[in-house]
Amino acid sequence: MDLGLKGKVAVITGGARGIGAGISEVLAQEGAHLVIDYRSAPDECEAFAKRLSEQYGVKTAAIQADISTQEGVDRVYDCAMKTFGTVDLLVNNAAMLGNQKIEDITLESWQKFMDTNVTAVFLMSQRFIQICREQKKGGRAVNVIAKGFYSLTDGGMSEYVTSKGGAYSFTRSIAKEVAPEGIIFNGLVPGYVNSHFANFEDGSERSERRRQNLPRKMFASPCDMGHVTAFLLSETCATQVVGVIMDATGGLLL
Repeated sequence: MDLGLKGKVAVITGGARGIGAGISEVLAQEGAHLVIDYRSAPDECEAFAKRLSEQYGVKTAAIQADISTQEGVDRVYDCAMKTFGTVDLLVNNAAMLGNQKIEDITLESWQKFMDTNVTAVFLMSQRFIQICREQKKGGRAVNVIAKGFYSLTDGGMSEYVTSKGGAYSFTRSIAKEVAPEGIIFNGLVPGYVNSHFANFEDGSERSERRRQNLPRKMFASPCDMGHVTAFLLSETCATQVVGVIMDATGGLLL
């Protein structure tokens, strides 16, 4: 099925590694041009963007920026506008992960989580909406949330789940606010996704327990998350999907 993404310009934060890389890959397969934001590993990320361009015949731009700051957000969108002249799609994927007990959390650490997982989503979304309004057109965005916001298997994640809870609430609120203008926001909740950040196929007892909790006994790949994201970004297929937080956990939340 044609998702109608060919020729669209997509900005993906944290788009060269993990789930973000899977999203970038699938959007490139669908013919979208990409602006891939990254924070570290410049050689790896720029090589990834180049490969997508050569393999799928799309245009890509890799930009290093700290999107928890206004300056960093401006760098990403300035790159997009200079390269493509517009932005049609936004994926807020970049996130900070962590696992600390309450007594070990410092104010500095707490604020860093909020800046990365909530403030960056706000700033990226605000500028995206501004561009859509200035160009008098709609747009579609997906914010990546976290299953931990709904269901925790371990404690010691209060910084992370609180920040992702903020992203969840922001997504639903902004979706209702801007949908009348044709600017559509939805959310994505991944489950256990194999990547260089997490290997659930390591044969450990813990990984096997996690597998047994999955109704299909299958871990996800980054591209699995990419296909769900592409659907949510598709005006053709997801016209009536507005403000939805899509459960893509493979049944973990059942």
